[in-house]
Amino acid sequence: MCTSDSYLKRLQPVPYCHFGRTVRQGRRIDRFVTGAYPTLEARKIIRRLGLSEQVKIARLLGREEAIPPEKVRALWLSEVLFQAGHVAPLLAPLKVAALRAYGRTAAKLLPQAVRDGARIYHYRAGFGGRSVDVARKLGMITLCDHSIVHPTFVASLPESRGRLETARLDPPTDPFERHILEDIDAADHLLLNSAFVKQTFLRLHYPKEKLNVVYQGIDDAFLRDLPARGQIRSGPLRLLAPAFSLRKGAPTIARALSELDDVDWSLTISRSIGPDMKSEFGDFLAHPLVTCIEPERTELGRVMTEHEVVIFPSYAEGSARIIFESLAAGAYVITSPNAGSVVEDGVHGRLISPWDENELRKVIRHAALIRDDLPKIGAASAAFVRERYSQSGYGREVLALYQRLLAPEPALA
Repeated sequence: MCTSDSYLKRLQPVPYCHFGRTVRQGRRIDRFVTGAYPTLEARKIIRRLGLSEQVKIARLLGREEAIPPEKVRALWLSEVLFQAGHVAPLLAPLKVAALRAYGRTAAKLLPQAVRDGARIYHYRAGFGGRSVDVARKLGMITLCDHSIVHPTFVASLPESRGRLETARLDPPTDPFERHILEDIDAADHLLLNSAFVKQTFLRLHYPKEKLNVVYQGIDDAFLRDLPARGQIRSGPLRLLAPAFSLRKGAPTIARALSELDDVDWSLTISRSIGPDMKSEFGDFLAHPLVTCIEPERTELGRVMTEHEVVIFPSYAEGSARIIFESLAAGAYVITSPNAGSVVEDGVHGRLISPWDENELRKVIRHAALIRDDLPKIGAASAAFVRERYSQSGYGREVLALYQRLLAPEPALA
């Protein structure tokens, strides 16, 4: 663990492994192993090259947390290889190679961590590899952090349009997903980020006692920079789709709105759209009521506060951060159980079956009917998220999990 309760959420997008001591000792982390990280040396190089104003570099610099520099080990080579694997399909094998290299390096750091008193090896699925076996041989408790549905369902849930009960149960064929599955199955315990993700594991008969759920919540930085919501009471009902891909429920959105002619609506899609969706839904995307934008990450809060309703009928998620952010921004959220969110039906918005465009049309009509009440509902949702799902709250939940894992087994009568 770390000196800052918030660090796990803050660094969730970053590959990491860390070695937790006992909480009773009051020392929350012995080693923090990650990919790209703004170490002191990296900051010096960035300043010397004058790159600190570039968007991606600024994101890297924003990853820094209150972790003593001597405890951070940044594995830049693994990061470079992993990112190169995204460039072209021919380079895709580099992603798994990068993960395996990461695991080998992490394994070399474990013996000293154990000598220093570390007892928990907490690693992200995919970044364990050889290090998991080494940790177990050293007597550590292994905890695998996984932030999306079980690898079996990453492809099959979108194919079934979110129907868990009919999705294929064949093992994943993608090498990347197979590698992640190896890490999952090697762990003593799993840390999952939503009840829906847990359902996908239970569907495959994983033991309940191995599965732990902690919702990741929302970044303090997002809350800090979130602008005030303006009053929107006239004109078309302003809808926002934070994503438009197969896995995010694009077919349900397009088919629902294409036949919604009894509500005055407009839709903004705030994410880049892949060629497959452009090909299949080109006519819908060209509709005069549909606007496609690609805002920078720092602009998302402003975009959310300019819309009344967020629609996100995802087929397969972990726990969509965008839903927490939408609630914090005061939006009325229409989503699916598969999004792994904390939205309560009829309280923060509506929950719908992800495949059901008729149901989506119905709840959008309902939102239009209660339009005057949406600001009040949104304000209550924003307060709910700030109170219950902050970074510090996530940190406390993970600390509590560590304590449970470290608790001695009860003696047999």
